[in-house]
Amino acid sequence: MHLRLIVAIQIFIMALFATVCYSAELHGPYAKVRNKAILISASLELEAQKAEEVRRGVGKEIIFYVDLFRVWEKWPDEFILGKKIQQTLQCDPVKNENLATSTVGNRVFQKRFSSCDELMDWALNLSNIELSDIKGLESAEYYIKVTVESRIRELPPFINLILFFVEETEFKLTEESPSFLLRTQ
Repeated sequence: MHLRLIVAIQIFIMALFATVCYSAELHGPYAKVRNKAILISASLELEAQKAEEVRRGVGKEIIFYVDLFRVWEKWPDEFILGKKIQQTLQCDPVKNENLATSTVGNRVFQKRFSSCDELMDWALNLSNIELSDIKGLESAEYYIKVTVESRIRELPPFINLILFFVEETEFKLTEESPSFLLRTQ
């Protein structure tokens, strides 16, 4: 009897805290060196239901973390530098106003679009983002790691401590590029 009760409680707890399937797919990253700079491209594809929510007016905050790592054979890979790109998407179907805000470092860009699909196409695609100048880098093997997360809500810090089991992110995806050899001379 006690064993059945314990198993039932465990199943209830597991169902309560079960993780939700990812509602997005990350394509890339792709890295190339052009004019002594490392350029990164990647794209995010939202699930149809999440894209429809954005079209209906639900705001979404998506954060891209683009990191450059140096490959070491017998040591853990070395983090060289990173860039955080924060995209805020807001479509208003009543006013037909579609606004994207992009924050890169301490620079903020706001851009208006005629349709919500154009807004999502622009905000969810990173195309030829300059990550670094290769002047300060040593000749070695490197790779790019892109992490994308979508925040559900921003909770006050003291509530995060109390409700530590409540997820703050809707999804979090990570992809790595194939390694590439960088020769600086």
